[in-house]
Amino acid sequence: MRLLLYLRESHLNKNTPKYARNVLRINDKEFREALDYNKSQSDYLKNFIKKNKINHIYIDSNTKRQTIYEYTNKESLEMYPTMIDLPSNTIVEKTDITIIVKSMSIFKGLTKLIISKKTAKKIIGYIIMLIYDLLILYPTIPIRDYYIAKRINKTLKENETGLLIMGALHKVDLFLKKDIQVIKPKRKKLR
Repeated sequence: MRLLLYLRESHLNKNTPKYARNVLRINDKEFREALDYNKSQSDYLKNFIKKNKINHIYIDSNTKRQTIYEYTNKESLEMYPTMIDLPSNTIVEKTDITIIVKSMSIFKGLTKLIISKKTAKKIIGYIIMLIYDLLILYPTIPIRDYYIAKRINKTLKENETGLLIMGALHKVDLFLKKDIQVIKPKRKKLR
């Protein structure tokens, strides 16, 4: 049997700047709830890895296939610090399509427009962000989910356990093969 722990993340952490929360229209209460939610996911992971050996980690990223030791030395793990407790030979699998990841860098440029002091620039930034969300980001989610599931189906072998960490909008499990048992921690609704 193949086993997959499917954790959802809110894409927010304690270092998320106030202006970014404003861009995402997240108030202080919602921000605290998101941090609590991420902590509950991290706690679940910590307990899970005490009982299960994780062979593969699938993270919403475009990193090359590497060990967790190589990954943790290069990337920030503020969202899931317990990943550092995983064995150093755990494999971090590349799970995203390069062109889509590159298109997401547009968001950084939009943030500069939106936090501008000039109203016209803010309005232009919000309009571009809305167009980007509607035409690029949201339509590509099912494509990305299919690609990620295909990657899991191919790399997660019999009697292995995988860890999938994805944003809350994703539904990768819809595309997984039926012989993969998916475990999802119970979660509170985030807006």
